[in-house]
Amino acid sequence: MQAPNTSFREWLRKITSGEQSSAKLAHEHVRLEEIRKLLQSMLSAHLVGMSSRDLRLYLKVISASHLAVVREMRFECFDLMCRKISEPVAVRKLREMDALLG
Repeated sequence: MQAPNTSFREWLRKITSGEQSSAKLAHEHVRLEEIRKLLQSMLSAHLVGMSSRDLRLYLKVISASHLAVVREMRFECFDLMCRKISEPVAVRKLREMDALLG
């Protein structure tokens, strides 16, 4: 009887630890989607006039699959926002982005 009980405990541990990591991953994806929406709402009107460098940056952030990628590109995003929209608006939007980045 000891072996089934041990395997049940292992199974239960795997499921409960998997749910936590799954919930964390789902929460990260929700935050990424909010960041995408934020950037798209600000910069979509400026896509036509973007340089190829700016467009690559924009697309890299929009297509990021992890918050760490967006965190690494935070300054470049802020620079792009300052150049395409006003600095005061960029500062407000950066604060929103930072809140989503956690």
